[in-house]
Amino acid sequence: MKRLITGFLAAMILLGGLSFAWAERTFDVEPDAKLSYTYWGSAFEKEAQAKACEAFTELTGIPVDALHIPSAGDEYMTKLTAMTASGTNPDVGYMSASTAFVWAADGTFYNIFDLIDQDPTWSKESYIDNIFYMYDEGKSFGTTSSINPRAIFYNVECFEEAGVPLPPTDVEESWTWDEFVECAKKLTLDFDGKNATEEGFNPDRVMQYGAFINVEEAALLATFFDSNEGDMLNVEGTAMAMSDPAVKEVLQAWYDLIYVHHVTPFPDFANAPDGPTLLANKQAAMILTGQWVLLDLARLEFEYGVGQLPVFKTPRNSIDAGVRCIWSNTKYPKASWELYKFLANPEGAMSLYHDGLWMPTIREWYTDAAKYELWAVGNPAHPDGYKPVVADSLFNGTATPSWTLRIKNFAQLWAVMRPALQQIWLDTKSVDDVVAEIEEAANPLVQGFNPDTYHTSYYHQ
Repeated sequence: MKRLITGFLAAMILLGGLSFAWAERTFDVEPDAKLSYTYWGSAFEKEAQAKACEAFTELTGIPVDALHIPSAGDEYMTKLTAMTASGTNPDVGYMSASTAFVWAADGTFYNIFDLIDQDPTWSKESYIDNIFYMYDEGKSFGTTSSINPRAIFYNVECFEEAGVPLPPTDVEESWTWDEFVECAKKLTLDFDGKNATEEGFNPDRVMQYGAFINVEEAALLATFFDSNEGDMLNVEGTAMAMSDPAVKEVLQAWYDLIYVHHVTPFPDFANAPDGPTLLANKQAAMILTGQWVLLDLARLEFEYGVGQLPVFKTPRNSIDAGVRCIWSNTKYPKASWELYKFLANPEGAMSLYHDGLWMPTIREWYTDAAKYELWAVGNPAHPDGYKPVVADSLFNGTATPSWTLRIKNFAQLWAVMRPALQQIWLDTKSVDDVVAEIEEAANPLVQGFNPDTYHTSYYHQ
C-alpha cells in the first residue's frame, strides 16, 4: 500500500516551522504495517526518541511501539535475547555491537547493504565514512546509530574561579597531556580551598576534581592509544599489542591521574558516576567523554563549554556509537527501512540531533551549511567550539573507527581486558603485570580486523 503524505502543515509543526522533502514523499510499505522499536538511554534520551517515533507516525501513518529498556548492567541485552529467542523481537532496535556480530552471522538481521541497494533514494555514499558494522565482505548489520567523537566538556565557572585558560577549540592548539594534567591540578580543590599544586593540599578530602574520566570507556582509551600511535592489536592483526611502550605509557598516565596527581576520583565500578551531573555540581571541572552528553548538559542549566582532547603525540578522535539493526523476521521490512532512514536523517527526526543526543550519519548534514545550522548552531546543546572540536573531527583526518567497529570479536577480548585493567585502576597490580596478564590470556583469542577496517596506522595516512 502506498501512503501519500500531504499534510504539509502537520510536518511544519513537527519540525518547528521547517519544510522538508519527507512531508511530500510517497511511502511504499506493507498494508497495515505497524512497528516495534527498542532502545536504551537516559530519561532525556527516552523522551527524545519517543517524540521522534511519534513524529514518524504522524508523517507516515505507521504506528510505532517505542519500548525503552534501561541499559544498566546487562538488562537491555538480556531482554533482547529473550525476545529474539521467543520471536517477539522488535522490527528495529538498538543492539550491543558485540552480540550483533554473532547474531548477524546467524542471519538474525538484514544486511543493510541489500536494503540500500534496493532504494533509489539512498546510497552508501550518503553516509559518513567508517560507520558500517561489517561482519563479512560486503555485509553489514547496520550503521552506528549516531557518531560520538570524544571531547573535553567543562564547567566555565570552575575555570574562571581558578584563573585557568579554557581548553582550546583549535585542533592545532590542543593541550599536550602534560599541559592537561597541570590544568587539572589547578582545578582540583580540597575542602580547605587548596588546589593540587599547593603545599598542604589534602588528596583525601577533595571537593572538586579537575577531571573525570570513566576508566572503563573503551573508545576513549582507544583514542588515547591512537594519539600515542598505539593500538590493541599489532599491525597484522595477529596478536595483542598491549606490551607496546606507547600503550603502557597511556595506561600509566591514566593511573597517575588517580594516584599520583589526585585529579580524578577513585573509580567506583558498581556505581559509575554520572559525568554531566558531576560537571553541573562542580564536583568535576572537566569530563572527558562522548558528545552524547550534550543532551543532558543542555538541560542542566549551567554554563559549559567544549574543547579538544589532550594529545600524546598526535591529535586523534574516534568514530563510535551503538548499532541500530533491522531484524530479518520482521513482517514489515519496507516499513522498517523507512523508520531506519527516518531516525538516521535529521530531516525527519530533528529533535534527536538539535537537542544534542545524536550526530547525523548522513554526510550532507555537515557539508550543506544551511542544513548544518538547523541542528548544530544557535541552540543550548551545541555551544561555541562544537564545530571545530566535534563535527570537524569527522573530516579533518583525526577520527579512527573505534575498537568495536574495527576489531573482530572485540567483546571477547574486552571481556579479558576489562577486569584485568581494573587491577590498574584499583591499584592492585602494576601496568607491566596487567599487560603481561592480558597478552597471555587474550592472544589465543585474537581474530584480526573486521572487513574494510585496519590497524590505526592506516587512518593516519
